[in-house]
Amino acid sequence: MFKSLFKIFTGVFLFTFFQLSGTVNAQLLYEDTGHFSTFDWTKNLRLQILDKSHAYGNILYDRGFSRVLTPLTKHEYELDMMGQEYFFGDQFAWYKNGQNGLRSRFSSYDKGRWAVFTELHVDSELSDKAAIGLSTHLQQHGRAERALFEFTYKRKLSERQSLYFQHTVAEFKRDLDLTLSYRYQGGEMGDVRFDFTYQDYLNNVVNKVGNDAYFQTPEEAAMNYQEQIKSPNALFLGRWNSPGDKRFHWDLSFIVQPPVKKNIFNNAEDEFSVDSREWLYVLNGVVDVNMGPVTVGVFGYKTFNNEERNGVAGQNRVDYTAKQNNYKVGLVAKGMVRKLTPLLRISREYYNDLQSGDNGGVSVVDQEFDLKERRWMLDAGLMYKISPKLSIASRYQSQLRTTNEDLNALQASEEIHDLVRNWGQFYINTGRRVDNRVTLHINMHLHRKFKLQLFGAFDLDADTNRYVDRIQRFDKGGAKMVVALD
Repeated sequence: MFKSLFKIFTGVFLFTFFQLSGTVNAQLLYEDTGHFSTFDWTKNLRLQILDKSHAYGNILYDRGFSRVLTPLTKHEYELDMMGQEYFFGDQFAWYKNGQNGLRSRFSSYDKGRWAVFTELHVDSELSDKAAIGLSTHLQQHGRAERALFEFTYKRKLSERQSLYFQHTVAEFKRDLDLTLSYRYQGGEMGDVRFDFTYQDYLNNVVNKVGNDAYFQTPEEAAMNYQEQIKSPNALFLGRWNSPGDKRFHWDLSFIVQPPVKKNIFNNAEDEFSVDSREWLYVLNGVVDVNMGPVTVGVFGYKTFNNEERNGVAGQNRVDYTAKQNNYKVGLVAKGMVRKLTPLLRISREYYNDLQSGDNGGVSVVDQEFDLKERRWMLDAGLMYKISPKLSIASRYQSQLRTTNEDLNALQASEEIHDLVRNWGQFYINTGRRVDNRVTLHINMHLHRKFKLQLFGAFDLDADTNRYVDRIQRFDKGGAKMVVALD
């Protein structure tokens, strides 16, 4: 497989070199990457919150809105995602240039699965002061599988101020959300965005007049859990970013969901009634400075999720709290030395998952536990510019993971559900584990509106197949593309 991928890369490389090595008559797509952004993280987490029906797990899933742990996230999953993400400079260019277009990235994370992230944004002006837009998000990965649309109506209030009315469109009526967004373009002080989202506003109506189980088998009806929202269900998002045309730049954002009370019930089980209270927040940002050929920045990220549940599930009492913290701090840098572009991203990351209480009952893990994982993540590379339309890069990517000793008791328990058994086999390691790979990237500006990257990785760890004792050297591959519509 590695040989086949190498042949494909070589063919594309040679074809592109001979076809595109001529002079450039127009500015290439999104070449302005003098600063950094990490707003992609905030946007994806917003989707995880708003489109809960298509995030991994059903209503009873209680391991946090970001779904750090699922049976599909294997031990190299974070490394796979880091290698697949757009570099912080590419994210800055995407948002700086208006996002009117298509972005798609996908890579392998399992033998038979791709992790796919695709978004399409189309805007159309109605007048000097009004516009409509449609954003499409297609995602298939270890933490979600969704097709979500968001319709936007924009009204310009003044030269600097605008209002946005946004509405999601998804498969389930109960998951519809309405957002009012205020945007202010502040010149040298930067741009400000503030969103208020009324989540799941049809949920209770659908529960009363819909959800007819006529077409469901008794087994399916028994698994048809529903929620009644018993308090305001709001979500707030804020962002403040500088214009990006100065030496110093920042891009800061947050998400807050105040405590929401819900009752989880099942029409097929009279003695099932669980009350929940959940609140969450996200902090994310990067600050960088451009010093001519070199840009250096620091970034930080944190998610917090707290859910309390109590009630009855059949003959079992439910009374527990599940709490997750996931955060990272790091350094990112990019330089330019003639035709060479060094790239660096390094971060220290933490994941804490704590469950406490007397009776888990409906929990994924029906017992108390305290999981702590620490990670060092490294992505260092060098890109060589062959022509204005073609470049190649090689990157060394690594993760060092350690897990607390308390996990031994968790894995030894006979009461652990299948999900946690999978965590133990695929994702969670006891003690210390290092994963390393070298990746090859081919970047092609096929047109001033079209940019494509192909990449593949070579494993340095001599990992063996789970079922066959054979070393696997080909360690994932994929592609990224950006298409501008302006």
